[in-house]
Amino acid sequence: MAKETGKAQGAAKKLTPKQEKFCQLYMELGNASEAYRGAYNAGNMKAATVNRKATELMQNGTITARIAALQAGAAEKAELSKAWVLERLMRNVRICMGEETIKLKVYSKTAGKVIEVEASDRDSTAANRALELLGKELKMFVDRQEVTGQLTIMDYVRASYKAGQVPA
Repeated sequence: MAKETGKAQGAAKKLTPKQEKFCQLYMELGNASEAYRGAYNAGNMKAATVNRKATELMQNGTITARIAALQAGAAEKAELSKAWVLERLMRNVRICMGEETIKLKVYSKTAGKVIEVEASDRDSTAANRALELLGKELKMFVDRQEVTGQLTIMDYVRASYKAGQVPA
């Protein structure tokens, strides 16, 4: 009997092709009702019925687990790390300063086919922006704000005592 329970659990965790399609469409569309319409034959159903059926699917633990797994995979693919961004900014600087060339595939009308060419061009505006972003990340630049007003020695002493510090 324990083996049957195990088989039943295994079968419960396996999605039907329509359920899998629902999960994939939900990931693509972000809307359970629209995903239901795309995965199931819902052409003659009322909108309320489609919504109810989609809600039922979204309450199915197996389906929510599959959607969570798909979301985790999508998040992993889309994850940007600080190192990746910094590396791209540094490469952008080298390209924009003309220190590095890039290879492009272009269609040549004269040759009648796609050819690969190396390109190098200086773009000081893009290079400056990338350098500015790199400098900010490395805390090389300090944003300054002008503060106006008057502060007397007594104000400083009172603030120091309130903070528990004795001014030197």
